[in-house]
Amino acid sequence: MTKFEEQIPAVSFKVLSGPRSNTAYRDELKRLASACSTWGFVYLVDLDREELYKTMFEQAKAFFSLSQSSKDALTRNREGNSNRYRGFFPVDDGSNSFKEGFEAGWQGYEPTGSGYVFDELSVFPAETELPGFRAFLDTYFESHLVVGRVMLAAFEDYFGLVPGYFNERFGNTLSTLRLLHYPGLSQMKDQSNLERDEESGILFTTPTHTDSGIITLLLQDNTGGLQVLNGEGQWSDARVIEGSLVMNIGDLLTRWTGGEFKATRHRIKAPSNSRYSVPFFFEPEGKALIEPFKEGSSLQPVSYEAYLNEKFQEFVEYRNLAV
Repeated sequence: MTKFEEQIPAVSFKVLSGPRSNTAYRDELKRLASACSTWGFVYLVDLDREELYKTMFEQAKAFFSLSQSSKDALTRNREGNSNRYRGFFPVDDGSNSFKEGFEAGWQGYEPTGSGYVFDELSVFPAETELPGFRAFLDTYFESHLVVGRVMLAAFEDYFGLVPGYFNERFGNTLSTLRLLHYPGLSQMKDQSNLERDEESGILFTTPTHTDSGIITLLLQDNTGGLQVLNGEGQWSDARVIEGSLVMNIGDLLTRWTGGEFKATRHRIKAPSNSRYSVPFFFEPEGKALIEPFKEGSSLQPVSYEAYLNEKFQEFVEYRNLAV
């Protein structure tokens, strides 16, 4: 075995959210930091949310099974939804990213009038069309705000920062819950723009990228398909661990930690049949000032909304939406 573990490590969320005075917590914190520094990915296990995750997939499948006209009414930049960011986006056959998705923000979000594309309220299907959907998404969202805050508190502890150093910037959070459906590859008429692995010939319906923000908490179904580039430049399959979340580091957290935590490139293999996944992007409030806390950092202070506005240009589904 090399200096890198053969597979993405796992850490216990239950231990990390427990008392900090015991040895188990300190050991788990070291494992977490090591995973964030080498892989940039880690499994969170012992979450006790199995029923919540089962219901999430049921809700996601129900949403994507709505009529096309119902989904069209939620499509951003269309009549019925003037949002530029929150809402539904359809499959774009012929692009390099073959999926449909629905994005919702925190239901407690208070618009600031900043003018940035993500300063907007979420839209939802009518209660008569999808009973309980909005309420469930709110429950799921709040649950994962808790997960994110526990992880930030652990990072504060690891870096020797005052409690709340990270978390105080997440008040009026811009966090996003994204439901994704990847149709089977056979449903794609034009595959010419898909990323292809030259050695294996495998096609990818989400191309190689890093996430832009702080941390992503991914719920993936049993289909799998996530591949992560390890520290030796080799692609590793992110196996499915039932009841777990896959957490990965975003570009801004890499900069914020002076490069210690690593934003890792990853991609999604084209599935033979439908694949569902639910990433939760845990993000600061728009006005939050992201500034270096480590000596020698090259990070220039930047507000989160200004940073994210620039990063939008890197993602095909958000290109040309920036201010």
